[in-house]
Parts: sequence; structure tokens; C-alpha cells
Amino acid sequence: MDIEIQQPQPLRPIWDALLEVYEVFAAICERHGLRYCADCGTTLGAIRHKGFIPWDDDMDIQMPRPDYDKFAKIAPRELPEGYAWVDRFNCEGFELPFGKVVITDEEKLSGVSRSFGTPLEDGIFIDIFPLDGYPDSSLEVAWRKAQEFFLNCSSRYYKGLRGCRSLRSIMAWAVGACLWKYKIKSLRDKSEFYEKRARRYPFGKTKRCISIGLAALWDDKPYPVGFFGVPRKVGFDRVEMPVQENADGYLTSVFGDYMQMPPVEKRHSSHDHSRIAPWRLGKMHGK
Repeated sequence: MDIEIQQPQPLRPIWDALLEVYEVFAAICERHGLRYCADCGTTLGAIRHKGFIPWDDDMDIQMPRPDYDKFAKIAPRELPEGYAWVDRFNCEGFELPFGKVVITDEEKLSGVSRSFGTPLEDGIFIDIFPLDGYPDSSLEVAWRKAQEFFLNCSSRYYKGLRGCRSLRSIMAWAVGACLWKYKIKSLRDKSEFYEKRARRYPFGKTKRCISIGLAALWDDKPYPVGFFGVPRKVGFDRVEMPVQENADGYLTSVFGDYMQMPPVEKRHSSHDHSRIAPWRLGKMHGK
């Protein structure tokens, strides 16, 4: 099935900037022999559109946990001027269970914003997701799903009973009030829980794997570790980018019939560029 490749000009300034960040990231990985490949929608864009999904304005990368940990350690000293590695360990207010390579050059950010026509308060960055194992035991998987329920109930409890709008939310609040193990008061608490759980299953030691970003969204979408294999490079816009060795299997497991285009009304970005990123507020420490 042939997909018409469109290049909407309004997104071109963001795409060019993202590709610059990617090239900086990829150069470090190549120097140190680190494994990585496109993740989720970026893999979909690479295979279906030979580049960005026409209405998408971000880039996602996955790295096996050992490679991710190595990158997080060396990135602060190897990223060139104007770029930075950001995660919850070096940036106040950043609470997610993964990291980002970001542009810190305010002049460059302003230039891209002017070309785009909208202030990019959330900055320009690529998300780097660690890739971990996923339990083989059906009992462990069932417990993992139960944990998701407990996490959501605990989060509902800390939001308060006043915000409950339905019987279901009231019941979730009541369950959350009774929990003692899952006192999830913030996104940081949830991220720490996700990472601790993920590290119990080393990449390559189980039959399936999942990136922590995808686990936070759809924990029921792990894929066979063999799909990652030895990532192969494909054309992505003006660069080459590794995708899973079995990208077809990966995309099918995540999206189903991934070559089927979504309805027109769903072809839009879900990102809020008006939110000011924590790392742009001068709250980073320990480069």
C-alpha cells in the first residue's frame, strides 16, 4: 500500500530542528557503540511516511536499558554547547521516567519559533525511552495489571474526593484511601515506581520487552524481544535512522493495521507548545 508523503510547511522548522538534535544524539551513540532505534510513532513515520508523520511534531527513540544508562552517564559531558541531557535526576520539576536531549540555545529556539509562527515554550527535544524486559509469567502479568489499577486509585485519592464526578471515581477514591503500598502523590512517585518495577526485568532476559514510555501509556503492548534484534537503518527525511529489525512485527503489535491512515479529524498533534518546560526555567543542576 502506497502512502502519499506530505510535507506541510508549517512543521518544517520543527522537523529540521529535531533532525539536528537527532544527529547530535546519534553521533554520540555511534562513538560509544550504543544500541538504539526509533520508537512508537517515529518508527511508524519511518516505515509509513519515510520520515515524520505529516502532523507529528516530536521524535521518540528507544534504547535497551544498559545502553540508556550509559548514555545518561556520558551525555552531560559529550553533548556540544547548546544541547543538554535532561532527566528527573538533574532537573527540578522534571518528573518523567525517561530523559530528553534538548536544545538549550535560546537564540536557536527563538528562531525556530519565529519560523513556526508559534512560541515553542516546551522547547525542542527528542524523548529517549529505556527499553526493559516484560514478565513471562502470566501470574506476574496479571499482578502488573492489578498494580496499574492500584496506582490509578492511589492517584485518584490524592486528587481528593471533591473532584470525583462519578460513582466509579468515588469507588477508586475509596480503594485508594485503603492502600498502603501505593502512596502515589505525584508524577515523580509514579515514575520512580515504574522504573523500580522495570529494572526487575533486564532487557534480553525475558521473551518480551517494552519501553517505559509505552508501558506508562499501554502496558498491554509489549513485543517479542526478537523484534528489536539488530536495528536496521532506513531513510527518515534527510537522515538515516535505525528501526527495529522486525519493524513490521513491532508496528503491528503496537498499532495493528499500521498502514491504515487515521480519520482526517485525528490527524493532529497532541502536544501543548504553550507549557513552559522545567529545563527552560533555570532549574537544572549537575551537568
